[in-house]
Amino acid sequence: MSTKNIDLTLKVWRQKGTNVRGRIETYYAKNISTDMSFLEMLDVVNEQLTLDEKDPIVFDHDCREGICGMCGAVVNGRPHGKEQGTTLCQLHMRHFDNGDTVVIEPWRARAFPILKDLAVVETADALLVSSLSNTQGVKKIVDALKKDNRKETRSHIKIIQSWGFIETIDSGENFQVRKVTVLPNASLNLNGHLCQAVNWNVLEGKALLHIGDKSIELITHQSFSLDAGKSVKLENTSRMPLVFIEIASGIDTGKDHFDANG
Repeated sequence: MSTKNIDLTLKVWRQKGTNVRGRIETYYAKNISTDMSFLEMLDVVNEQLTLDEKDPIVFDHDCREGICGMCGAVVNGRPHGKEQGTTLCQLHMRHFDNGDTVVIEPWRARAFPILKDLAVVETADALLVSSLSNTQGVKKIVDALKKDNRKETRSHIKIIQSWGFIETIDSGENFQVRKVTVLPNASLNLNGHLCQAVNWNVLEGKALLHIGDKSIELITHQSFSLDAGKSVKLENTSRMPLVFIEIASGIDTGKDHFDANG
């Protein structure tokens, strides 16, 4: 099947927060390869938005292999798009024609209707369902957890950052394993760590690691050891997310080296 490039008009639902009114905004995806997946097309649009100093489109994704289902969105009124049995990350742009208008909206499931007095807070750590009139009671729950010295008040399985997110895979008294995702064209500064060892294994993508006046290119399947005490800058200059596993041993119980980014 031959590859060609197409131009699309995107009608995308944008909403800054739970309590903020959302709206449809128009964007133009130009010179899109039909070999790209739908999410890769959105990555290209976000790259241009970033260059224009505009907020990129936030969308859910994880494995990008058609397994996890996190990339659920509604495309032209159909969940995951028009191809039956295909997740959004596996939907390729060859299924669209040049000049098409594509409407992209968030997933709205019947099982979770928008109710006046019902707030749902869901993370990888917990699911909280509460009456809006009782949401201040959350503070009492957190205070009780702190009193019992529960680790949930200090650390979270998934931490969202402006540059991407960090997911804890496993941890113990003397080690921590995390999956780190850096979004396209995002960068972050890291404090010098105080662990005995910190190793990165790149699973997907590529990036530049700046250590002082030295720059090192990180690529897929590469491993890298971070020297203790040295602050670094990590820069994803590609159109694809950078995904790597961080294994820290002899971990320092003090400040996380990712905390340089707030």
